[in-house]
Amino acid sequence: MRMKNRAIVFLLSLLLIILSGCVPSGKINRQNIAHLYQTSKFPWLQTKVYKESPESIRVYLKPIAPNGSPFPLEAKYISFDLLDSYESKFVVDSALFSLLPEHFITEDSSILRFRFQPPDTGSYIMEVRLLDQLKRVKAQTFVQIDNASELGSQNYLLLDSAGQPVIDPYINPGKTLRIMFNQKISRDMFVYHYDRIFSLALPPFVTKKLKPFDYKPDSIFKHKIEVGLSTSFRLNKKGFYYFVQDTAKKEGFTTFVFYKGYPGIITADQMLSPLRYITVEEEFEKMKQMGQPKMAVDSFWLAITDNVGRASSAIRNYYRRVKLSNLYFSSYQEGWRTDRGMIFMIFGPPRTVNRGNIYEIWVYGEENSPAALEFEFVKIRNPFTENDYRLLRSSRYREKWYFMVNNWRR
Repeated sequence: MRMKNRAIVFLLSLLLIILSGCVPSGKINRQNIAHLYQTSKFPWLQTKVYKESPESIRVYLKPIAPNGSPFPLEAKYISFDLLDSYESKFVVDSALFSLLPEHFITEDSSILRFRFQPPDTGSYIMEVRLLDQLKRVKAQTFVQIDNASELGSQNYLLLDSAGQPVIDPYINPGKTLRIMFNQKISRDMFVYHYDRIFSLALPPFVTKKLKPFDYKPDSIFKHKIEVGLSTSFRLNKKGFYYFVQDTAKKEGFTTFVFYKGYPGIITADQMLSPLRYITVEEEFEKMKQMGQPKMAVDSFWLAITDNVGRASSAIRNYYRRVKLSNLYFSSYQEGWRTDRGMIFMIFGPPRTVNRGNIYEIWVYGEENSPAALEFEFVKIRNPFTENDYRLLRSSRYREKWYFMVNNWRR
């Protein structure tokens, strides 16, 4: 009798799952997603979500190779799973479909898009995969879907001078832009410009209370949206720009302006600044005071390697990590200046990455091994970006940090 009751309970539970449209799946936060930060395996997928209406959402994907160029994909299919959160085990929607010419919106096939209908007006995590002819995963990413807010960032789409969507969260200064809004109405957009110098990430064992952000903008201007589309404009000054309709709410979208050629490293000045992580303060200040950044950078690498060939190799490896940090971790400041960027640059790509709703955990070495090194980053609520994570610092990192810094200096 007891076995019969258990069977009835099981069948009823299964029936409820089927009727609700939810399929059990592994929780995303239990997956090792370290390959997202290992471009030798997968290209990076830059994403943008545009909510055409509560019933129709477009997802844009821009594959990027390690050198920053568009990635020649072998993808033939797109698949996705839609979950309530990183920590949910139920898939509320899923799809698999062939990539067709209509999915590519640029002649060089560097940007693709697809449309889906969300189950309701909630918030979700979408796991997106690009598959080859044999259904092998060629690229993967996780996209936050916000179908609840009417004025949040996904209600807007930034367009370039050719009318193509801007997928990157950052742009070159002086680029011609337009704003598309999903409601065919006329509104004023208030644009807050912030030109701030933020502190460089401190070593992982140094704790310091950060000052609260001053939300008062450095300047404000207005831009008109007419029937869902703005006139052309340019953002010429460095910093970040926050576009809102309702100044009483922290809902809108942000675009970041660093320098022409970002996320790459273009000038000697841009090469000098990241050396702060592997220099002492006095040494770094002397290099800055030389007034010749290229000479300072060259002299530094030659001095610590004592060999032109080794210096060239160290320079390639170090600045490749700077560029990748900018690609992965850009937020309100350059990616290499953030906590995750700092750890990525000094320690390299982690072996294991677990991501939850409000955290990322990086593991170097064998997971669960006493010798493994673990870093935990906590997601910060930030109206300007979803890519702001703060490292939980500890004195136990001191010895390992100096060991890795010394490795760079050998």
